[in-house]
Amino acid sequence: MQKERSKVMKAVFPDTADFEQEDKKRWGLITEHWDEKLIEVPVQ
Repeated sequence: MQKERSKVMKAVFPDTADFEQEDKKRWGLITEHWDEKLIEVPVQ
């Protein structure tokens, strides 16, 4: 299973360094906003 995933990743993202850099940016966006306050909305 891991070998298949590796083949697909290389086919879709041939530049692994670029993929890793962009992936870190995406995770950065997620972790920067994990503590946003949620507002409770009454359901009627």
